[in-house]
Amino acid sequence: MGKINSQNIIKILAVGFIIVVCPAASWYYLQKGLDYQKNARKEIVVKEEIDISPFVSEYLRKDSTLLDNKLRLVLFNNSSTTKIINPLITKLTDQFEDSNGVIILELYKESYAIAAVTNSMADMRIRTVIDDLAYEALIKNVIGQPIYKVQDGPLVLEKIEKNKPVDSDNYPYAILIDHKNGLRNFYDISDPERIKRMVEHMAILIPRVDIEKAELIRAKEL
Repeated sequence: MGKINSQNIIKILAVGFIIVVCPAASWYYLQKGLDYQKNARKEIVVKEEIDISPFVSEYLRKDSTLLDNKLRLVLFNNSSTTKIINPLITKLTDQFEDSNGVIILELYKESYAIAAVTNSMADMRIRTVIDDLAYEALIKNVIGQPIYKVQDGPLVLEKIEKNKPVDSDNYPYAILIDHKNGLRNFYDISDPERIKRMVEHMAILIPRVDIEKAELIRAKEL
């Protein structure tokens, strides 16, 4: 019986690696990805419905399809968020502008907005200055204060408390609303980990235009 030389041993080990180790590793990372998606979706179940159209009415009069099939991110520009919002919007624009599936609504309290800040729209960003009372009522009575708990790993929204004292001048939360007005989650944008999670959730929730609809849109543009 001939000796098994080192070259044959290497070939056998290589074949064994391909047959056994590679599929096992693929299964592990696939399962890890599925578990991540499962946990992420626990965090973005619909909590309630919120219609932001009243805050963009002047733009809807010009383009009634402005919010159609768009994921909506609402940011409150105040003393705790003003330094964070511009770099955050730049990052989100770079990441999602080509998708044509995201609208960012930046709300300013009238007494806080500097004179240079006026209602405006550029790319996927809409700035709206609203009355102080309306701004505070929106946060206290419509948006509310999120209460979280940890459930099987992910941070899950337990309840939304409304009509309670909230410091609207330091409200740190962004809210993510899907294209059907479903409030999906809150994100403290002063927390880098929550910003990272928000971007991950946006990537999951961003509406996908089906092929037939995309072809129809393209045909109309020609």
